[in-house]
Amino acid sequence: MATVIGIVERDGLRALRQGVELEDGLAKCDTARIVQSLSDRTMVELVIHQGRNRIVRRMFDAIGHPVLALVRTRVGPVSLGQQRPGALRVLEGSELHALYTQAGL
Repeated sequence: MATVIGIVERDGLRALRQGVELEDGLAKCDTARIVQSLSDRTMVELVIHQGRNRIVRRMFDAIGHPVLALVRTRVGPVSLGQQRPGALRVLEGSELHALYTQAGL
């Protein structure tokens, strides 16, 4: 979930899905949807499958909407859910199995 400066229009979401050119190549998201829009900022939910350095921040910079806050809500099959910031938890067996399966192990 990214909170960005300004109002993100449909064209901006389309650019994120089609891909924006960064200094290290094209970057695109699988899905992008607006969660909330206020007068000066927008909350956008993105799904990406690339893990390049600061990729989400750079993608939003490329479309003219610098990121104010960024929260990773899911990594593969493991979801953050209601977990509080800084809190740790033990992965469930099914989550661990799913992570290994996705990694091909």
